[in-house]
Amino acid sequence: LNNPAGATARAVADLREGVGKMRHKLAMLADGKFTPAALKVLVSIQDEVAEQVAKSKSQELTALETSDREDQIGDWLEAHGISAAWD
Repeated sequence: LNNPAGATARAVADLREGVGKMRHKLAMLADGKFTPAALKVLVSIQDEVAEQVAKSKSQELTALETSDREDQIGDWLEAHGISAAWD
């Protein structure tokens, strides 16, 4: 509302960046870096996450709930060998 032209410019920049990332991922697919089975799993995970995000947008978390979820993610990362997961 403050500056519609500025908001539009930011949206275009974000879209351009997103399209660039998608081109990079498409090139990886074309190079055969993923097996068909792995690709199906990745797409399935993305669909699940997108659905959860859509549902969670209607629910605002408290600061404590957000912190608890961040801790859970950090614990999972560390359990899977990611060093400095807290970072």
